[in-house]
Parts: sequence; structure tokens; C-alpha cells
Amino acid sequence: MSSRSASQRLLFAAVMLAIGGLLDVLVSISAIAQDDIFVTTQNYLFEFDLAGWGWLHLLLGLLMFGWGAFVLGTITGAAGFAARTGSAWVRGMGLALASLSLLMNFSYLPYYPLWAVVTMGVDVSIIYACTRSRPAR
Repeated sequence: MSSRSASQRLLFAAVMLAIGGLLDVLVSISAIAQDDIFVTTQNYLFEFDLAGWGWLHLLLGLLMFGWGAFVLGTITGAAGFAARTGSAWVRGMGLALASLSLLMNFSYLPYYPLWAVVTMGVDVSIIYACTRSRPAR
């Protein structure tokens, strides 16, 4: 794979990470406010307080958005060299955040199924882009 293709995939992953983080922040605001858009399922294995889920999603969403914005912002700077070349720590952090988000959204399925499935799709695309963005050697 060419270095250009690897940097394009990493750029895609950074944009999707920022979008996924923004989606998590938006849903967390509704959950913290105890909005009535959420459903409640009886006897679900991962049953937590809705406000607690909201705070977890807010924290993860801010981390994801911040990391995506950092990678996007450093594409042209000195640290941008690491992002352009598909550095392992850049890909690894994106992969870790997307994987954590995927697990959290899976656990979030009984509260807002459609939103959880959409954000899980975003997370899978981030994971794919991070694992396929190795530069040519």
C-alpha cells in the first residue's frame, strides 16, 4: 500500500472519530437530561442508570472528538509527520477509542437501538481505517 493511501485512510479515521465523538456527545446530553426519547427494556444484562450512561458517553465522546481533532489539526504541523506516515501510536489510540466506543454502544442498545447501531457502524469504519492504514515500507 502506498504512503498516500495510508495517510488518506488515517485522515478518514480521524474525521470519522471526530464525527463519532460528536454523535456520542449529542446523545449524552439527552441521556443526562433524562429525555424521553429513550426506551427501557426489562431484564437486560447491562442495565445501568440512564444518566450514568450519559456521563460515560460524554467523556468518551469528548475524548474521541478531541483525538480526531488533534490528528486533523496536526496533519500540517510538525506532529503531522507522524499522522501522515500512519504512526503506530496514532493508529493505536484511534483503534482503542473506537473499540471502547463500539463496546459501550453495544451495551447501550436497549436504551436507544437505532442510534447505537448507527454509531457502531461509525466505530467499525474507524477500526477498519486504523487497521488498514499501515504505510508502505
